[in-house]
Amino acid sequence: MKQVLIERGLYDRKLRAVCKDPKGKKICRPECVDCCYQRLLSLQQDFLEQKGKLQKELESWEHIILIYASFHCELNFIEYFWGYVKHQVRENCDYKMEGLMENVPQALSNVPISTIWRFYAKCLRTMDAYRDGYIYGTKAFQHHVYKSHQKVKEKDVER
Repeated sequence: MKQVLIERGLYDRKLRAVCKDPKGKKICRPECVDCCYQRLLSLQQDFLEQKGKLQKELESWEHIILIYASFHCELNFIEYFWGYVKHQVRENCDYKMEGLMENVPQALSNVPISTIWRFYAKCLRTMDAYRDGYIYGTKAFQHHVYKSHQKVKEKDVER
């Protein structure tokens, strides 16, 4: 890190390599741009544009990669998918490795496409609620997310 920062004219010997609390947990604040070497490098344009090995590999197969914000599971329908799969695995669990080896692939392949689309739609409604200024956990937020869902269900019933 030091050499790269020197070459870019960003090296400051007063900075730490990484910001950590006494327990070793990383503590860079989002608004800081020059709190440590790692933060400085992470904000450089070429580092921001760098794709990981997994992303490069998937894109080589012509898949589209969507990267969601960290710690926002309610905005990522894959989290709902995994929750559904874990529930199915627990329902059929015999608490043996052989059972898991059999049940996990089966649970993954048995999630109905319609369920995945419902998870996706819920995430979109949640994003809309945030965009419209609703605060998570409030009745207004819940009404926005779930009331919209009820309208969709009612339309499906009419067809």
